[in-house]
Amino acid sequence: MDRFPRLTTLLLLIGCVVVGATGGVMIAGHNRAARASDPDNRPSPGAGINGHMSIAVGEDSVCAIAARGRVDCWGVNPDGMLGVGVGAATGCQGYCTPRPARVAGISGAVSVAVGNEFACALLHSGLVDCWGADNYGQLGVGESSGPQVCQVVGGNVACAQHPVAVTGIRDAVSIGAGGADACAVVRGGETYCWGAATDGVLGDESEQGTEACGAASAVARCNPHPAPVFGVGDATAVAVGSLDACALVRGGRITCWGDDGDGQLGDRTTTGPQSCVAGGSPEPCSLVPVLVHGIRHARSVTVGDGDACALLRAGAVDCWGDNALAELGTGGTGAGERCGAGGDACAATPQKVLLHGRAGQVSAGFQDACAVLKDGSVDCWGAAAGGALGTGKTPALQGCVGAADASDQVCLATPTPALGLANVVVVSAGVGVSCARNDRGGAECWGENSTGQLGDGINGGPDSCTTATGSEACATTPRRVAGIA
Repeated sequence: MDRFPRLTTLLLLIGCVVVGATGGVMIAGHNRAARASDPDNRPSPGAGINGHMSIAVGEDSVCAIAARGRVDCWGVNPDGMLGVGVGAATGCQGYCTPRPARVAGISGAVSVAVGNEFACALLHSGLVDCWGADNYGQLGVGESSGPQVCQVVGGNVACAQHPVAVTGIRDAVSIGAGGADACAVVRGGETYCWGAATDGVLGDESEQGTEACGAASAVARCNPHPAPVFGVGDATAVAVGSLDACALVRGGRITCWGDDGDGQLGDRTTTGPQSCVAGGSPEPCSLVPVLVHGIRHARSVTVGDGDACALLRAGAVDCWGDNALAELGTGGTGAGERCGAGGDACAATPQKVLLHGRAGQVSAGFQDACAVLKDGSVDCWGAAAGGALGTGKTPALQGCVGAADASDQVCLATPTPALGLANVVVVSAGVGVSCARNDRGGAECWGENSTGQLGDGINGGPDSCTTATGSEACATTPRRVAGIA
């Protein structure tokens, strides 16, 4: 696929980890009162996305809401991503923490979102705090130089080692983060975004941002000040992917903006209404939101890397965009359209995911996705490298035939249950890692574990998986996160 190298160029200064897109942004409209529908007052699947059930997986890092609205994070920490201060990490020569660590200064958080080496928390007060890398203005503090400078492998990165308040955001009801961008919906329905302006992902009619940011080797345009998304005044939730974003608007419609090279805007084209040139070559995009074709009565939206999914009112899930590695869960990769310079499989209109039952929540990650079903089980689909689907060591894998460069990769084109999970309320898919929380607040993660991203206290193992970069420590089935309950 052609998108991952573009984002790698954009974000190459971020730490010692494998850089690239981040997905796994699970998002739903914020409700200050916890929702519950079961007779014993426990949340039903999909009901507890906010409050003490919120969990978000990014690139090699995970954050979750803990008791009393505090936030715990684990995984990679080269530039303050975990909110515990650089040098406070306990593993990977000080670059990671393999068990949850408390983010300093956060209380009253109701949801959390994780981007590429930064994270944000929505507070009960309606304010938003962010921490981690700030080299593209993704912390929203009005500058891309950060309140601090973090020393990482390859140079220095502007950062905040502890949470800082996003400027100008009040009465927020939903947040999303992905790549080097973040967005928030405020009470009344206006949506604001900040960070890298690549491919129009800020939705403000421009890809120029307000200033140059990044380092000499990866200069881009950005806006470190939250700016309104053009024409979105009735949103209830927002989700952000690697180079695009979507908002759920009143009435259950979905509108998206940013990169359109894989049909991820869902507007029946792969050419976009505009052509964006950030990154060195023209790319299809939309600088303003466009309506996703055929989606009505949606309950939530999630955006991955070149694809997006919607949970519909009846419990069905529709996905659109990149399908080279079976990200759409339609049972195959070869059918449909071809997108991008490489001619990868894609769909520019929503496609029905072949789930085993009605869903209560869905999360799109990097090349994979997972959904919580009404019975509390979890279906996952897409690229299976690194154990990211949680289906065990020897699942019935199908070859990925949707991309010319994927002949050596394996996929699950049809949703398959992640093993050993029960009573799940929410799932979040990220980059090679997914995590779920059950109705008692416990968390389990599966996938790559070379930098402690499973949160089980182990930096490595228990399994070994083949990935695009070779053999890597992993868990092919879910592992309990230490201390999360």
